[in-house]
Amino acid sequence: MDIDPKSDVAHAGLGWVYDLQGNHTQAIAEWREARRLSENDPWTIMGLGRAYAAAGKSREAREMLNELIQLSKRQYVTPYVVAKMYAGLGERELCKSTATAILSLN
Repeated sequence: MDIDPKSDVAHAGLGWVYDLQGNHTQAIAEWREARRLSENDPWTIMGLGRAYAAAGKSREAREMLNELIQLSKRQYVTPYVVAKMYAGLGERELCKSTATAILSLN
């Protein structure tokens, strides 16, 4: 497949596909490239973090979670991506409390 090599969206899309296929090494590579191209995009940070978690790289995944939390102090980060990170790390209670907080905003 030909993609625009400078498109963070294309690399993120490939990251999702590789994640779904269970090809975590390639998923991480695509997410890293998407991250390099989009730097502070919360969705990309979350995607990379979830790929790390799926690959069993919990330290790297938690680093991405921490980056999301720090980023949220400088710009808007939807709580949904934080909840998705908690879910990817298997942190059910933190995922649930974040999701509950999201629902209480309505």
